[in-house]
Amino acid sequence: MKIAVTGAAGFVGSNLIDELLLGDHTIIGIDNFSTGYRNHILHHKENKNFIFHKLDLSANFDSNIFEDCDCVIHLAALADIRYNKSNFKECLNKNVTATNNVLEACVNNNIKKLLFASTCSVYGDALVFPTKETEVKNQTSVYSSTKIASEMLLEGFANTFNFHAFSLRFVSMLGQRYSHGHVFDFTKKILNNEPLNVLGSGDGIKSYLHIKDAVKAIEMLINHRSKNYFEAFNVGHSDTIKLKYSVETIVNYLNYKGEVNYGEGLSGWVGDVPVIAPSIEKMKALGWNPKFSIQKGITDTIDYLVDNQWLLNS
Repeated sequence: MKIAVTGAAGFVGSNLIDELLLGDHTIIGIDNFSTGYRNHILHHKENKNFIFHKLDLSANFDSNIFEDCDCVIHLAALADIRYNKSNFKECLNKNVTATNNVLEACVNNNIKKLLFASTCSVYGDALVFPTKETEVKNQTSVYSSTKIASEMLLEGFANTFNFHAFSLRFVSMLGQRYSHGHVFDFTKKILNNEPLNVLGSGDGIKSYLHIKDAVKAIEMLINHRSKNYFEAFNVGHSDTIKLKYSVETIVNYLNYKGEVNYGEGLSGWVGDVPVIAPSIEKMKALGWNPKFSIQKGITDTIDYLVDNQWLLNS
C-alpha cells in the first residue's frame, strides 16, 4: 500500500512509520518539525520506500503529495492541552484548518480511506464510565473542541464524497519518543535533581496506552472495512491509574529521594479532564486489545528518556 502519514516526525507518527516500513508499503511522510524531531526519522533517510515532505498543512500545499495513496493517516496537530488557553488561535489553525486542508487534498486525489488522531478529551467531564463513543457532550478545552470540530468535518466530507474516515480517540500514550506530559516532565526534573510540583491533588484517574499498542490499533483500522463512511473508535486501556500512583512509580523507578509537592483539586490546569476511562469494547470487537500494562508504559518511557536525554533538553 501507499500510505501518507502527517506528523511523521512526531511521537506517534515516527513509531507508526517504523512499523509500516517493515511491511510492503511506500510511506509519504509529512511534517513541519514544529513539535516533531528530525532525529526520529533520520534512520529512514536511505529507504527508497520512504519519501519525506517538509510542509505546513495549515497553509496552502500541493495536494499532489497524496497522489495514488491508498490511505492517509492524519496525526499532525497541536497536541499539548495545557497551553490551549494562551494559544487557542494556533490550536484552531493547526488542528481544524490543517484537517480541512488534508480533507480537501483527499477529495482532490480520490482517497478512499482517512484515519484521524482524535482524543478521549472530547468526552469532557463524562458522567458514564467506561465512556462509550456515543457519550460526546460538553467540551472543556479549546483543544478538545478543535478535535470534535475536526471529526465533524471528517464525517461531513466522508458522507459527501463517499470515502471512509475513522477517528481514533486516543488516551495519552507512553513509550519511546514520548516528548510531553507528566512522565516527561518529572523524569527531567528528577534527572536534574529538582523538586516535583504536581499540578492538582494527584487524585485524577486516567487511562494510558503504550505506543506499541497504539500502532497496532492504527494498523488494524487501515485494513478495517465498514458499512459506515464515518466511525469513531476509542483507543485506550481498560485499566486506569491515579496520577499520584503514576508519580510514585516514576519516583521509585528512578530512586528519587527529593521533594514531591501536590496542589489542590482534581484538575491540574484549565481543560484538564480529571477522569478519562474510555470503553474499548468497539476496538476489542475487531480483535485489538492492549498487550502492555500502564506501568510498563511508564517504565519504558523513563528508560527511553534516560537513554535519550537530548530529547529532554531539546
